Formats: sequence, C-alpha cells, structure tokens
Amino acid sequence: MTKQKSYWHHTDFPIRKVNSSILIILIVVIASCKSEKLHWTTKQKNTLESIPEIDSILVLEGVSKSSKYGYTPEAPITLGVRNQYVSVTYPEKYLNSLTGPQGEQVLYERVKSCCFFKTANSDAAYQNVGVLEIYEVSYEGLKTPKLLYLNFFDEGKAFAPQGFLPKKTIASTKP
Repeated sequence: MTKQKSYWHHTDFPIRKVNSSILIILIVVIASCKSEKLHWTTKQKNTLESIPEIDSILVLEGVSKSSKYGYTPEAPITLGVRNQYVSVTYPEKYLNSLTGPQGEQVLYERVKSCCFFKTANSDAAYQNVGVLEIYEVSYEGLKTPKLLYLNFFDEGKAFAPQGFLPKKTIASTKP
C-alpha cells in the first residue's frame, strides 16, 4: 500500500525562522510611533438651543470677514447646539442656506469625515471626540469646487464663507 502525499504537508512549505534582531527592530519601530494627540476645541458645553431658520434653511449672520472661515480644519463652520440630534441636521440646512455670488444655486456633496478633536459637546460614549465633515460645494460658473469644513459639535455664529452669499441673514429678518 502506497502512502498518498498530502497537499498541505508541513514539509511542502519550508518555515523560515524570523531573525530575532529583525523582530526586535520591528517592535522598537512600532513602539516609537506616537499616537496622535487630540486637541480640545472647547471645554464648555453648548448653550445655544437652535440656530434660527426659515423654511428649513438657516438664517446666517452674513458673510465671514475671514478668508479661512470654512475652508480650513482650523477655522470650520460651527453649527453645534445643545441637542446633538438637532445639530446633525444642520449641515444640509446650512448648505441649502448658501448661494453663489450672483444668487446661483449651490450644489454640494459630502466628501468624508476628518480631523478628530476633543470637545465637551460630544457624547461621553465617544470619549468627548468630535469630527469635522467635509463637503464639496459648487455652483454654475465656479471653475473649481470648494471644500468646506463643518463642525456640528461646537457652537458659534454661522456665516457664509467668502465667495458665497447667505440666502437669509439675521439683519434681513429683523423688522
């Protein structure tokens, strides 16, 4: 009786011994990698109940004086309120509140989340970590779409970024 050779017999695939010095170097390299330290954006809880809105669009303060407002992770558009379940609806309402400089309809698409940060306005279950949402925004005639960074964890005054106009402003809604 002849013995059949197994296809998965251990002698078919020679096992190479890992050089212990390579293993030690690998461990040192992994251990030396620093984890990213998150910075606090705010340690104060939101006090704002809601951002004023009319017909499901937010009423904005006007156009920001800062050229960085909304265009960088360091100067995001802040849309946070006390109730996080309300604030998660604000990115769409905010983007619907914008027009191009000549009143053009704004088109937008969510790109991704990025830029983790510490905030007192995130659920404790998430260890007080918030995240920015990036949207690609354009309108007819705009050569290159713009990326806007939105923070719906922390509160602040909501403006239109430079290059856009608000459909409604606080001043235009006052009697």
